[in-house]
Amino acid sequence: MDNVISAKNTSLPLLTLLVISGVFFFLHGILPLISVLILILSFLCFFYASYLLTTDRFIRILFSLSFIIFLSFVPEYLQRYLSQSAIVVSLFLLFFKRAICFNAIREDFKGFCSMNITYLFSWSALFILIAFNSASVAEGIRVFDSYHIMYELSVGWSFNLSILNPPDISYLGETAKDQFLHTSLPLLFYNLLPVSIITSTYILYRFLLLFIISLVVTTFLQQYPSIKHRIFMILFFPSFVLWGNFQSVAQQVSTQILSGLMGFLLINLAIIFLINRKFIYLLITAFLLILSKGLYFLTLLGGVFLFFLRIKDYKNLLIIMSALIIQLISIIFWLGSAHGECLWMLGPQYIYDILYHFYYNHTIPYNILSYVVWLIFLAVVAVRIYMREKNFSPVLVFASMTLSGLIGVSLLTEASYEEPKSFVVAASFSIIFMLLWWIQGISKFRKFLSIVIPSIAVICFFLLFSRAYQIKEKGSLIDRSLLDAYTWMERNLDVQSVILTGKHYEIDQRKSFNQNLLVRSALSGRQLYYDGFAIKGNLMQPDNAKRFVNIYFFYINFVQPGIQSQEKLKLFFDYQWNKEPAKPLSEAHNMQLKLMYYLSFGKEWSFVNRYQQVYYEIYEHWNKLQETGEPERWATDFLKQTGITHIVLENGDKPTPFLQSISKEIYSNGSIMIMSVL
Repeated sequence: MDNVISAKNTSLPLLTLLVISGVFFFLHGILPLISVLILILSFLCFFYASYLLTTDRFIRILFSLSFIIFLSFVPEYLQRYLSQSAIVVSLFLLFFKRAICFNAIREDFKGFCSMNITYLFSWSALFILIAFNSASVAEGIRVFDSYHIMYELSVGWSFNLSILNPPDISYLGETAKDQFLHTSLPLLFYNLLPVSIITSTYILYRFLLLFIISLVVTTFLQQYPSIKHRIFMILFFPSFVLWGNFQSVAQQVSTQILSGLMGFLLINLAIIFLINRKFIYLLITAFLLILSKGLYFLTLLGGVFLFFLRIKDYKNLLIIMSALIIQLISIIFWLGSAHGECLWMLGPQYIYDILYHFYYNHTIPYNILSYVVWLIFLAVVAVRIYMREKNFSPVLVFASMTLSGLIGVSLLTEASYEEPKSFVVAASFSIIFMLLWWIQGISKFRKFLSIVIPSIAVICFFLLFSRAYQIKEKGSLIDRSLLDAYTWMERNLDVQSVILTGKHYEIDQRKSFNQNLLVRSALSGRQLYYDGFAIKGNLMQPDNAKRFVNIYFFYINFVQPGIQSQEKLKLFFDYQWNKEPAKPLSEAHNMQLKLMYYLSFGKEWSFVNRYQQVYYEIYEHWNKLQETGEPERWATDFLKQTGITHIVLENGDKPTPFLQSISKEIYSNGSIMIMSVL
């Protein structure tokens, strides 16, 4: 293992901090840099002040993180007051008990200053990777993922309005059903610090959680010096292969969606509490985990069961598993209708993929084959360790978690979004520790592996950095006019506002409704009549098609489209909508669809067939609406019945005389105009 406390030269650690700060300043400017420093220093205040309650670093991390999460759900007008008061109280406690607390700070600072170059390089590389997650360009801001993260930010706004009955701000009249614990943190940082919502979501949130993860991992390695692995291998050596791509811990930490990153932190905190026999804190962390990432919780649940079963501790098995299952049942009851477009089935995802490709193409793609081979390899290693270890040990915990993830990905399939891979992703930290422990014990190949393993890690490192560097050219673009207009809404429109925006603004050149989906609700934080398409269960709503058509009918009749909108509207009309209604899965003649029906326990509709039905319904509603004799009267009734207060015109579109008569312009930036309904 790296000798964490060895060199006494402080110049290298301080130089590392300067390099990270310099890169961050170059990419994002001075205010985001100051905001990051304030955020980390605030966390450290809470962390060291909690030293008066316990000396256990993991418990103090859990306390500090829980307090910040609590702050994120406090009403906005109280957040600044409570956060500043908490920092002042923390500083007072630190000063009042300075003989105790300052000694702890001094020891930690000495430990940081004595870190060797491997530690410094590995963690600084990860922080620099995160700094590349968004980049300002002349056209706007490029981000590495404008879909999943904006999805979660949209959910965050919903729960920011109400925790018990959150409105789905992307679909008027519906309630948001989602795991939410992670979603309000970017909003907290946005409210308290002088940064944009994009910077808060893509940079600040990830910087803080990575800082906490670095504390967790470093402390764990200090507590268990027998785990002799270099930190560079732990972070960059692949823990598994997913669809032909190497997936390392660094990959998961730097690119995961918000729920995945919070889930990664919490599941590994829970694993460490299990190793340290802190079972009460294991349950507390598990509760936070299930509110952030349910599939990760299932991996933890299975791993805890396998671990206690192996060491034959039946008392704790009964008590802890009962508590975890009660948590699971309560959340399932609450989230029972979430993600209705998903189709969960029995059986392994990779078998379905292999059969599908073999049936239609008579081949098995390399990426699927490599994924399956790697899963089999992991299973062999995990089973060997699991059967060999009998006592309470970290490696048995890691093997148990790995087996749990492998069992999860082998028991369940999700036909729409391939969600079961999350079971393995959840165990990635355990997988890498288990693999490196196993490799370390192969004495015959130790010399060979001492060259191969670091080489693979270095390759993964450069592949990850090449992806990060390409964000500026190939990342998803959030147009500056879009960013300015919808951010203006958040700052100037009442929270009760209802926004209408054209569906054709979401069409890209591939005739797909996936151009900056949910960016509008995520940036504005205001209720939209309809934002997105299939996501968040919106596709399953019975009036989905009707809303879709209402929007098109309104914009075609009462908006003068610019050139770009004309092209997108033409794409809509050229689209080959299905003119035959789709059948429920139980009535399908296709054997594959029949099998889906039975293996999903009789679920009739999901994204697999519902989108075809929606296309048919769109066609039907469109024909009916074309027969409307008085479109202006229809428009007046439509706006009144839905409670729409504002209408957005993008791509340089202009209002017709009728629209000008029933609304007034309140904002324009040359490309986007916001009209207030009179």
